[in-house]
Amino acid sequence: MVSRDDLFKAFALVVVLAFVLGTFSYQGQGKYINQNTATPTPAPAAGGILGTADSVATLYSYPDGVIAVSGSNAANDAGLRQLLRNLSSQGKVAYFNSASADSVNIVLVPGANVSGIAWMLERGFPLYTSTARAQLALPDEIAFQTSQGIVRAPIGSRSSLQLEPLLSVGENVSIYITAMLSEGAITQMQVELAESEGVVLLNGTVGDLKNKWIADAEVPWENRTNVNDSALGAWLNSTYPNSTLIWQLRAFIAYGQNATPGQQVKLENLSYASVVLSDFLMVNESFTDRAQAEADMRAIFGENASVQFPPSLLSMNITTSSFSEPLLRDAVGIGDTLRIRRFGAFQLGSIVQVEGRDFALAGGASLERAFPLNASTGDAFAHVVKVRTRGARIIALQ
Repeated sequence: MVSRDDLFKAFALVVVLAFVLGTFSYQGQGKYINQNTATPTPAPAAGGILGTADSVATLYSYPDGVIAVSGSNAANDAGLRQLLRNLSSQGKVAYFNSASADSVNIVLVPGANVSGIAWMLERGFPLYTSTARAQLALPDEIAFQTSQGIVRAPIGSRSSLQLEPLLSVGENVSIYITAMLSEGAITQMQVELAESEGVVLLNGTVGDLKNKWIADAEVPWENRTNVNDSALGAWLNSTYPNSTLIWQLRAFIAYGQNATPGQQVKLENLSYASVVLSDFLMVNESFTDRAQAEADMRAIFGENASVQFPPSLLSMNITTSSFSEPLLRDAVGIGDTLRIRRFGAFQLGSIVQVEGRDFALAGGASLERAFPLNASTGDAFAHVVKVRTRGARIIALQ
């Protein structure tokens, strides 16, 4: 008779294999589709509770020294076989064989750099998938989320996991743990790579430039009446019909504290006061004497008052094939305060550096970003990009 433990282990093996064979495909504009099926959650064992945890593990080793390469007709790829023969002659590969027409097993010599060879395969053959068995060093203790609250359980062990061997030994990686807990101890445990998300600065190049511009400015408080948004909007619609204008008028003064009843009375008596609120004063839109206003605020709140005169915000999006920078600047009338940029493709290669570490980006990516007016196709730029990673691969960005 098959025991519950045997069933659980068989189930876990199926889950790991399903994860290893899963792939991600690129869908333009930096979007990816996760083609992995959802990992089923194991049912609680008798007398135990289910716990989950996000944690960080350290890649301890690739104990087998074997990389499995899979992909359509990979075993017959002359370029791949030539690379492996070269690595063999360099004393890095012991031997390789074909498990099927679509897979190749590469046995490395002891001490070979597994991740280094995996990156060679990624750069040369990005359509193939590489996997290897890795050992992860887990934290000594993990705090698990359970139906009964937080349960802390000791681990202090290593876990084996099939993964893409692009991570170097010693690197940290985000993991997700599902475990069965009984009396504060782990009775069964499943570990998988987790996704991490963050905003980073990426280096790329300018691709095709578009007939689309953005012009924006922070207009100083005292200069806000220099912008006639009604007239500017009418001019913009007649000159560049495919355009939008946003004007955020900030005709108020912030004084960084709640005004007392006596202070509110003094504020209401100011000739330019419109609406008095607890921590800021709305002023008449035509009033722009900042020196007088600042003197009045300090007279009411004291010399150390934190008085702020926020700038108004202007933003225009223009789509046209006949854009003229001088014409637009003349129409807006605020000089060099106006910043004008042109939209274009921000091109990323198939290998991207994130905080000093290489990450694989299948097929590269093209994101729409705004560039200075003097930018040309092929120029190098850095832009802020939101990325989601799993292991050493970028699986989504925007």
